[in-house]
Amino acid sequence: MVIFMHKTKKYYLVILPVLVFLLLWPNNIEASTEIPFMYSGAYALTDGRTNRVLLGKNENLPMANASTTKILTCIYILEVANMEDTVTISENAASQPKVRLGMKEGEKYPLKDLLYGLMLESYNDCAVALAEHVSGSVEAFVQALNTKDTNIYGRPMKNFGRVMPLCCFRL
Repeated sequence: MVIFMHKTKKYYLVILPVLVFLLLWPNNIEASTEIPFMYSGAYALTDGRTNRVLLGKNENLPMANASTTKILTCIYILEVANMEDTVTISENAASQPKVRLGMKEGEKYPLKDLLYGLMLESYNDCAVALAEHVSGSVEAFVQALNTKDTNIYGRPMKNFGRVMPLCCFRL
């Protein structure tokens, strides 16, 4: 009996301060309906189960989705290519604008290194070199992605021919 009471006192010493804290906590907290300022030109917060847009700005405006496209490019390369391959850089890959590694036509790179350049630095010339390596041309690569059953965020991605030139490939 003494042992039981001793353990019960310990529980009261823990439970009592928690109850006091909860009783004294302000209960007039309300959810804010104010939408925070967002720097982006467009965004959409969706319910993952229903795909209903909960909050958005220009959410129906078609925009280039470069990061998603490059991630899907990487996934496709990982599925179809041999990671030990060596990729020879074409004139097309070497001539990509803006964000690029700066490779020269005829240079050879390990496929793994180009994947790192694609994913870590978002280099356009790496994307083109990889696409040409696995499919022969950017156009064939786009066609391969269009025919692949690609589904991301509950929505099918079936129009890479329109998206890729905007973000990382010049067709």
